[in-house]
Amino acid sequence: MNFHEFTTQVISEMRRRFPGYDIQVQEVPKLQGESYTSMAIHPSGGDIALTMDLEALFDRFRNDLYLGNPMKAIEREIKEAVAQMPQFDTEALTNYERMKEKLTLQLVPSAKNKNLLTDIPHRNIEDMALAYRFDMGHNERTSYSILVTNKMLNAYGISAAQLHDDALKAAASTFSPPLSTRFCFLPMTPVRHSAS
Repeated sequence: MNFHEFTTQVISEMRRRFPGYDIQVQEVPKLQGESYTSMAIHPSGGDIALTMDLEALFDRFRNDLYLGNPMKAIEREIKEAVAQMPQFDTEALTNYERMKEKLTLQLVPSAKNKNLLTDIPHRNIEDMALAYRFDMGHNERTSYSILVTNKMLNAYGISAAQLHDDALKAAASTFSPPLSTRFCFLPMTPVRHSAS
């Protein structure tokens, strides 16, 4: 079975098992060259969707001749993921004043992310690019963040410069190390002993 056949069967079967969910194939662009083809699952009544990496699922299950067991495993993973989905205040997502406190910075290689960088605000630093994300929280299995795009900047009515300044302020307040972990390094001066 090839990836396309696997994807078609998984999407069809998960739609059958979860009739109240909107389940689609979706390309997920990610930094660091980690983009993937996903199964986007939008539970009924929810404001957000979760994605599962179909390529990773295909790699895990490609040697199973009988797809019954993989389908049960995928169903179980969807149930667990939906149960652990954080509840986002979707109104807050449209309010920059509320979201700017959640800004974080991500440093990525420029060349490896050339195509995606055209759609996101960033600052070039040597051969790296500084991108911006909103930290939406985490649980024991994963962290949730939203990559800030040029489209979002336009919707917020802010400039890339303001985004950068706000991200630096948020990072300084979020990641300021406590006094006990700050160290001072002093140069070592060799001591000469005189012979008496």
